[in-house]
Amino acid sequence: MRSPCERVPWIRVFTSMAESFAPFPYVEEQQTAIEQALSSTRFSNYLKAARGDRVHAAKLYLYNARLAKACLFPLSMVEIVLRNALDRGLASRFGSNWFFCPRARELLPKACVDALVEVTRARKAADACELDAATRGQLIALMPFEFWCGLLRGLSKESGGAALASCFPRAADRADIATLTSLASKLSRFRNRVVHHEPIFEGVDLRQIDQDAITVIRIVCPDTAAWVRHHSTIMHAIRTKPSGIDAFQPLQDVASRDFETCLPFDAVHSVIRWMDPLTRALVVSDGGRPVHLIPIAVLLREIASADEKRCAELLAMSMAQISGALPRTSFMALPGSMAYAAAVELARDRGIRVILSVTEGAVSGMVVLRKAVD
Repeated sequence: MRSPCERVPWIRVFTSMAESFAPFPYVEEQQTAIEQALSSTRFSNYLKAARGDRVHAAKLYLYNARLAKACLFPLSMVEIVLRNALDRGLASRFGSNWFFCPRARELLPKACVDALVEVTRARKAADACELDAATRGQLIALMPFEFWCGLLRGLSKESGGAALASCFPRAADRADIATLTSLASKLSRFRNRVVHHEPIFEGVDLRQIDQDAITVIRIVCPDTAAWVRHHSTIMHAIRTKPSGIDAFQPLQDVASRDFETCLPFDAVHSVIRWMDPLTRALVVSDGGRPVHLIPIAVLLREIASADEKRCAELLAMSMAQISGALPRTSFMALPGSMAYAAAVELARDRGIRVILSVTEGAVSGMVVLRKAVD
């Protein structure tokens, strides 16, 4: 008989998070004391979701804490990467003390200028002084996330186009800047919810939040985006949702989207050219039915290790042909509406490490058990 940790491997990942996986012996007096400490108003959100079950409501509160903790890493990286990019770009155009420069301030929204004045006064920094690196770094770090979002919105106006080009040299066009501006503001608002301990366990698409954070970072630095995506634990945290009597977690709700679908007759070279650089696997689909799963790492290793002639042959192959030339990766396609726990148990019993969620005749997500596609 396998232990719970063997049956559900992500349990081991979270043993050091907000909740111990050893059952907590709730008794009436403790339960009442916890609810009073949290406040009845705050606890009521969880009690409602638990349909009046007080123990399950407490478990949902802990689940919310795990989600918040998981979200803070990509959100903090968005803030740090964004503010550093803006600082570097503005410093290159207006000097390291750009926040004192009248020409730079003309581009900033009034709220940003007022915030700068307040912070520089608090640091006793005069307009004419040249700040040392430590003091300058402190000023940059003191400005809140929303300041940088406001600065970005201000620079997105026509007059700030040249400054934006200095800040985000990798941005392909104005559409990238528009995406960056919109998503940064959205993530700033969501971060405020997280740090104020608001419920995020329902009514929020956390998979999309994770994806939006990666998109923002990628526009600034693709390598950092890949690093953050690799270490983000949002998807793992989502899968730790406690189950109640009526709780049900569909496979499609926890499956990740870091794959691309292609057709059997698509050429390898064309698929590589248009696929997202952070894609982990290619799903070859025939009439909506997945027929092959190709880990990107396996495909690229095969191409990189081939000589020039063999490399050209591999790139010219169709996806169906390359599937036969690579080591086979087993997978299981299951309905997206199936219970996640049941899907994992079924796959593990059959020795399969990758589950594809199929919804309305198309692959809608991928679940990797252990490291099956890296």
